Amino acid sequence: MMQRCIVLALMAALLLSGSVLAQGLAPSNNLPVSAATYLGGAGSDRANAMAVGLDGAVILAGQFEGYTPPGITPIDLLGGGTGAIVRFDNTGRSLLSFTRIGGQVNDMELDGAGRILVCGDFGLALLNATASELIWTATPGDSKKCSIGNEGTAAVLVGNTVSVFHSDGSPRANWQIDRVAQNVAVAGGNSLVIVSGYEQKSSQLQVAYLQAWNYDGTLAWTSYDFARSAVEGANLGADTRGEVVAIGQDGKLYFAGTINGGTGASIFSRDPKDISQRVNGVATDRFNTPSNVGSVKMTWYGRYNPADGTLELGQSLLTRLSSGRGNSIAPREITADAQGRVFLVGDTACCIENRNDRQVGGVTVGNYEGGEGFFLAVSSDFQQRLIWTPFAQPDISAGGSPATGVAVGDGLAAIGLTFNPPENGTRGLITIEALQPQPAGNAEAYVAVWRYDEATMLLVDAGSDQTVFPGAEVTLQATGQNITSYSWQQREGPTVTLEGADTASPSFIAPAEAGTLLFEVTGSNGGRTIADTVAVTVQATTVDAGSDLRVYFNQEDVELVGSGSGIVSYAWEQTDGPDVTLRNADQRVALFDAPAVTSMLTFRVTGRDAAQNELTDTVSVEVLPLLAEIEPLFRIRPGVVGQLRSRSQAPADAPIEGYLWQLEDDDGLNVELGDTTGDTLTFTVTLPQMLAQSDAPVVTFSLTVTSTLGSATTTSQVLVQTSELNYLPRVRR
Repeated sequence: MMQRCIVLALMAALLLSGSVLAQGLAPSNNLPVSAATYLGGAGSDRANAMAVGLDGAVILAGQFEGYTPPGITPIDLLGGGTGAIVRFDNTGRSLLSFTRIGGQVNDMELDGAGRILVCGDFGLALLNATASELIWTATPGDSKKCSIGNEGTAAVLVGNTVSVFHSDGSPRANWQIDRVAQNVAVAGGNSLVIVSGYEQKSSQLQVAYLQAWNYDGTLAWTSYDFARSAVEGANLGADTRGEVVAIGQDGKLYFAGTINGGTGASIFSRDPKDISQRVNGVATDRFNTPSNVGSVKMTWYGRYNPADGTLELGQSLLTRLSSGRGNSIAPREITADAQGRVFLVGDTACCIENRNDRQVGGVTVGNYEGGEGFFLAVSSDFQQRLIWTPFAQPDISAGGSPATGVAVGDGLAAIGLTFNPPENGTRGLITIEALQPQPAGNAEAYVAVWRYDEATMLLVDAGSDQTVFPGAEVTLQATGQNITSYSWQQREGPTVTLEGADTASPSFIAPAEAGTLLFEVTGSNGGRTIADTVAVTVQATTVDAGSDLRVYFNQEDVELVGSGSGIVSYAWEQTDGPDVTLRNADQRVALFDAPAVTSMLTFRVTGRDAAQNELTDTVSVEVLPLLAEIEPLFRIRPGVVGQLRSRSQAPADAPIEGYLWQLEDDDGLNVELGDTTGDTLTFTVTLPQMLAQSDAPVVTFSLTVTSTLGSATTTSQVLVQTSELNYLPRVRR
């Protein structure tokens, strides 16, 4: 229920900001993050990889030296360590869990079930979706990059060796790459492991490559990876490297590489399968048209068919100095969503387009410094840069702090940076709704979360909390957005049987035992899931026969008033005293006429709840010849004439014949009485000279009434208000 409130508030904020349009994502200078925060302590902390869980959780993998987030009990796997997986909620404003494993987690990826594959100095490990349990582990060595297919096949890169594992963690194959291997991706839909990197063809030439291998280690295809003679023969002498590779949520292969020099002087200007065939990258402006560049490190990224490595769409990326000359930008991670929008992070030299006008969460970025991290989002046709921004704090810079991870899922993007403070001076990153607004010491992890597509977001609401009574039939009601199936489970409380647990509205019978029952509904759409909880409090039933009564001889229609919680039926009976006839004995309010004899009557009420459990209570009724009663007068001011009125009662055939009022206690005050023999008494209170301002004197009166049947007496107290008067301290003698 809380999760739905938070997400709906975020939706409203984004829609008002204009960042989400009905027809898709619009270009903007502002990255409207829901949160941007540091995370870490006094040690050296790093953000190495990002992921988005099927439940929308934002997941960070990295290193945290001696740090545990406040209020979080860490989960230790493989003995714990300084490597960590940190889970945030889908706004980035709340931490869900902190799992420690190994010395450093270098990479991370999720399979189709949301399970988390991580690798680092500990080797390779598959965790459950909440990073709370190990599913399997392997020890291929100090692992720098890893990937997992939707079906669970995993691959890891140790040096230049690729190792592949079945979904249960058992070894499948391994082989050596005879050149520098930089990154790895598993294309589960094609049963391929794809590796990117480069080969040093000569002392003057590096050539990028993409290679795809079958799960058994046989080569399936290569792209780029041209021979030295072919590259030099085509006069394409600019060095190239394959940096990062990933399978997008659309099932396509996404690759980013670097060029030392212009694209036109590199192999990226040619068909990856045929160096003799020129290709044209998508060019829309001077930041993706590689002219006037010189020998700078610029970026090439593209969408490829994972089945054969053919290029579908490609684009150059560079920055520009104020003179217009091209400048460097390097990719660190790439991904794409189900619509084919591309998300790229890395570090950059001066300067991205309109740099000084860029904003994060509505805050204009600060000063430029070399090596600042950047985030780029590009439309699926590569025609528009939707977002392109650094993260520098206003008035200062954020150099030497690369963006190292990006992930998308459930309509949100999660961005990770590693903030590095300078040896001298000040650096900083923009924080929004931050869990940790300031860095704590040395290098620091940094996470930003952007909800960019509401249309694909899963929402589920388990409904409002309920309070019921034992035996009641309770119906739970879930609602959702983009939900195709529901599944309910009971998490806490006395066990009940859920009817229709696979529907939006299951039901159960409330147990006889009081307590709180917690239910969780999971909404699903394909492989994506989201959950919410609702509490049902079973309140103990009670029954109350009411306060004891005093009535007079032959009083008619004396009411016995029952009450209770969870009671569906009442039954009254007399248990003591002279017999009377009860009317409406099966109702909450029963009636009887009092006998003409001094006596004590006792009645019992039995209440039944929905489960037909019985509870009882009793009430006593004293029958007197007549009743003496004074209408309450709660307070009076000194010098004001007060009145006390009798509201005594007696039988019609023996009415009250006499009244006698008496002053029982003047509490040290001067009290003057009027006529003391009528049904109304007038009186006046005056104060002595010696009275403390803080005193609250009370005057007590009595009334005795008489009839032919006898007499009855009662008393009444009246507070005399003195707080607004000033007197000397009261002296009691």
